[in-house]
Amino acid sequence: MRDRIIIGHQLKHDLAALMLTHPPELIRDTAKYKPLHGAGGMPRSLKNLAKELLGLDIQNGPHSSVEDSKAVLMIFKQVQHAWDQQLHSQKPKQSISGEQKFKQASRKIEIS
Repeated sequence: MRDRIIIGHQLKHDLAALMLTHPPELIRDTAKYKPLHGAGGMPRSLKNLAKELLGLDIQNGPHSSVEDSKAVLMIFKQVQHAWDQQLHSQKPKQSISGEQKFKQASRKIEIS
């Protein structure tokens, strides 16, 4: 999973059960993505998101991780572009050190 984006719903539970950690910038958790939250800003269940966004009835019988995974991926694909844009706009601008600025300025000086 190293250097891979993982996608899921309430991933903290899965990661904890597997005793794994993952860099937050490489996690896309549909339960934490605010545009998918319900009234009052509360995360919605995967079952409710699947019904509303996909028209799918899931989790009606025994738990199926495959069914849940497919639903999460379909939901993610619907919001991926907007999510990526939001993440890109939140990235802080990299500042450069005084030494780097000096080196850049030095390259621009022409010695005659």
